Amino acid sequence: MTIRNRLTWLFVGIVAVLLFTVLALVYALQVTTSQREFRQRLRERAQVTSYIYLEKDEMRASAFRDFEKKYLQALSNEILQVYDAQGRVRFVAADERVRLSDGLLARIVLNREVYFRLGTRQAIGIFYRDNQGDYVIVAAAENVYGHRRLQSLATIMGIIFVVSLLVIYAVGRFFAGRALAPIAALNDQVDRITAQDLHQRVDEGFLRTSERDDLTRLARTFNRLLERLEASFEGQRTFVRNASHELRTPLTSSIGELQVLLARERSPEAYREGATSVLGELQQLKALINNLLDLAQAEGSVALTEEVRLDELLWEVRE
Repeated sequence: MTIRNRLTWLFVGIVAVLLFTVLALVYALQVTTSQREFRQRLRERAQVTSYIYLEKDEMRASAFRDFEKKYLQALSNEILQVYDAQGRVRFVAADERVRLSDGLLARIVLNREVYFRLGTRQAIGIFYRDNQGDYVIVAAAENVYGHRRLQSLATIMGIIFVVSLLVIYAVGRFFAGRALAPIAALNDQVDRITAQDLHQRVDEGFLRTSERDDLTRLARTFNRLLERLEASFEGQRTFVRNASHELRTPLTSSIGELQVLLARERSPEAYREGATSVLGELQQLKALINNLLDLAQAEGSVALTEEVRLDELLWEVRE
């Protein structure tokens, strides 16, 4: 994976996590707010029921429904119940099959106000004391509107999240390309420099002012590397050129001496003397070559500060 793609996906990942966190917090706050609002509506409905039914001398269910349709906003699948102190149902509106357990009624009396669930309905039970006795008022309904609102909000957030990721990916790729463009240009310049033109240097003038702090250091590092490579290559060329020139001289001398010995018939002593001389020269030449190889294979290199005449050195060894 290229650096541009890696930076793009890293940017997208970071922003995606932050965006998802923000959207999740907004959704959680909306869920909490919707639940709190619906519980408040249930509480108000229970208080209205207690007031109308108990304070108005036990209004009939049909009459209460007429009042509710005229003055109150209906809730989905609503249940309104009134229990007396003995746990008997004194008033039922809607589903008569729903009946609270004695334990739940006791908990409502103890805590004065309890929120709970009746199947798919959210419910509230409040304790109400009247001059006729103690009662438990129960109001339950389904928060259909709140659920639909949360579903719509989740859908909108999902669309925003996906579209935002696409936009963030495009923007991140664009800015990553712009940020890496000077590095790509620098890489192209370095890539064009070969062993034959190590004298060339990376141009630092193409960098913008805002980029000269870091990229100029990189360009100067490349230039210093090229300087060292050029000096090393030039030293190797000089070494090979001088070694080839200087080693040719003693080899030519040895070959010439052998040609002189073979030019005419000589005594065995003369041949032996000539061969011994050539053998000595070749052994000294071999030792010199071994020393040069050891020098070339050495880990550290020492810059030459003066020229060395190998022909003079060889003649001194010969003498």
